[in-house]
Amino acid sequence: MALLSLGALAVHDLRYGAGYHEHAGAALRQQGHAYLTLVGILAAGLMSVALALFGAVLLRARRGRSGSSGGAPFMRTWAYATLSLVAVYVTQEGFEGQLSQGHPGGITGIVGHAGWVAFLLAVAIGAAVALLLRGSEAVIALVAGRGRRARRRAPRLVPRPPRFTRLPLESLARHLAGRGPPLRS
Repeated sequence: MALLSLGALAVHDLRYGAGYHEHAGAALRQQGHAYLTLVGILAAGLMSVALALFGAVLLRARRGRSGSSGGAPFMRTWAYATLSLVAVYVTQEGFEGQLSQGHPGGITGIVGHAGWVAFLLAVAIGAAVALLLRGSEAVIALVAGRGRRARRRAPRLVPRPPRFTRLPLESLARHLAGRGPPLRS
């Protein structure tokens, strides 16, 4: 969710950069995008929480308590991330067109002024989100594997009890034991 939030902000800002070039800041102010500052702060906070949780998962994996299931395949994750970013962009621009006075409405608000670039950006940023998710799963698996190997090599704090050797039964059966049993008196 944190990666998608930052990705949605990136799609939106890069789309305006592509459509308005050096006038992107003025276009954002005129079209009612002042709320994006607060959204950016919230997305950064969400990302910091996600990074803290990732660190906790890494510590758990190092201790051998990893519950990583392997996740979805890359292509499926990429498709879902891309579709999510497109849905957020279209919904956001649609609401802005209806609620903000300076923002163009309808399809013009979504694809006008090089808005169609947002769909290409969503594909690229969706791939980056999928790569980051798959990479984090690989890191967790790597840390979990190293933790298991380290536990196997770790010295035992309690020494093992000594092993007592017994004569194999075969020696007794062939009368090869050192001496016979004592006589009963």
